[in-house]
Order: sequence, then structure tokens, then C-alpha cells
Amino acid sequence: LTAARAASADEMWTEMAEAFGPIVMLLRTLGDEKAAAFRDELLQLFGEHETEDGVEISRPFVLIAGIRR
Repeated sequence: LTAARAASADEMWTEMAEAFGPIVMLLRTLGDEKAAAFRDELLQLFGEHETEDGVEISRPFVLIAGIRR
């Protein structure tokens, strides 16, 4: 697991909306109303992971090891 960390839910949103490719691309395709609804949903999610130390969300990942042929 890795973790995404930020000082607050708002900071996490800003980081994701400006630098996390899939969310950046999604926001470009949504209209203003849907983008605002998406932002509200993510802020709620991030808020559920917020403590006095900030926001931390665990992110599982798959590591693939092999030999290129």
C-alpha cells in the first residue's frame, strides 16, 4: 500500500484536480454542474479520512515483476 496525504480535504482536492491525470481529464469532460457535484463527492470522501494530522488515504497497487523478452 501507498498513501495519498494532504493537510486537508480541500488541499487533497486541489492536488488531485490539478495533478492526478485521470481526474484532470475527467474534469475537462464534465460540465460545470457535474464537475461541482464530483468535487463535492470527493471532498466528502476525503473528509471521511481526515484527522487532526490531515488526510491520508491508502492506495493499494500491483507490482508486476518479470523479464522483458
